[in-house]
Amino acid sequence: MEKEKNTGKSIAAAGAATAFAGLALYAVGQVLSFLFRDVDPKKKDSDK
Repeated sequence: MEKEKNTGKSIAAAGAATAFAGLALYAVGQVLSFLFRDVDPKKKDSDK
């Protein structure tokens, strides 16, 4: 009985860690996209 509880907690912890990592990577991608939004070679060529 105790083994099943520990397995359930482990699965829940792994799921929470995966969700957090996914959200963190998404947030980092959004920040980098915002910071480097002006560094677009196609846009620079069309401005000339």
